[in-house]
Amino acid sequence: MYQLDFEEFLIANNFGKAAIDHLRKSFEQKQSLAPEIHDKVLGFFKRYLLVGGMPDAVNEYLTTHNIVKVREAQEAIRILYGIDASRYEEVAARKLHIRRIYDMIPSQMENKIPEKENLYF
Repeated sequence: MYQLDFEEFLIANNFGKAAIDHLRKSFEQKQSLAPEIHDKVLGFFKRYLLVGGMPDAVNEYLTTHNIVKVREAQEAIRILYGIDASRYEEVAARKLHIRRIYDMIPSQMENKIPEKENLYF
């Protein structure tokens, strides 16, 4: 099973096929959206950024619309990924080492914010 992309997230939130086709056509023709459509899609995009595309997190959001519960689902997924990352190592000490490296990824990413002059946008 793969994560949902933004279009699939819209579909899961009952965003109609005709509306999605209109978005795609507007994008391809480089046309602006009406402000009310733009605001609605932007709201969905912000929710997508919070919820992500992992099916369990999306299902939790669709069921409860509760971001705290979504974060709990995301944390459960993160923990399972950590377990899986070290599952195939047979040596216990190396399993622990792999798990520690996995757990350090978020803090290491926070430390690697590029300098302002190195940004390309």
